[in-house]
Formats: sequence, structure tokens, C-alpha cells
Amino acid sequence: MGGREGLVDTAVRTSKSGYLQRRLINALSELEVKYDGTVRDTSDGVVQFEFGEDGTSPSKVSSNEDFDVDVEAITDRVVDAEFDSESEKEAFLSPSEAPTNLSEHADPIDLSEVEADD
Repeated sequence: MGGREGLVDTAVRTSKSGYLQRRLINALSELEVKYDGTVRDTSDGVVQFEFGEDGTSPSKVSSNEDFDVDVEAITDRVVDAEFDSESEKEAFLSPSEAPTNLSEHADPIDLSEVEADD
């Protein structure tokens, strides 16, 4: 009898979590992250001014300085391990201008060998 009780308990927990998930998805389906980084609802009202909670960096906010996370030191170790030369590191870490249109993302296309359907 104990095995069946476990199955029923699992089924009840699964149905409850499935129901909660469905309700949560239905509630959040009205939210959208806009290009300016704000989260807005269907009536274009601002829900969050910056996507990702309150917009603060957890690495900069701490209640105890003895246990601060030194993100810069961790980043330096990872970058040192990933790249062999200083020039590769500099190229990766240097700020680059974002492309302004889609054509800047792609390589030029050679259309000289394309045949027409005439």
C-alpha cells in the first residue's frame, strides 16, 4: 500500500506544480522586454525600469565586506586562462561599436554566380 500512496502523492504534487506553472505563464505572457531595457505590459505601462529585478549589480552590493565577491579578480583569472596572448585579450576586452543595421552583421555576398530563373 505504501507504494501507491507515494504515486498518489507524486501525482498530486505534479498536478499542483503544473497548475502553478500554467498560471504563472499566463500571467507573465502579457509582459515584454522592450529595446530600451524596460519591462512593459500590454497597455505599454512600465513594470520594471530595467530588466532583471532592481537594476543593481550584486557584485557591488553587499552587507558584509568580509564576504564580498571580487568579480574583477574572477574575470581576470578566466580571461588569463582562455587567451594565450595579450593581443587576443585586448581584442576581446576592447569595446567595439555595435552594428547599426543588419547588413553589418553579415559577410558580403558574391552574387556573380547566381543564375536568374528567366
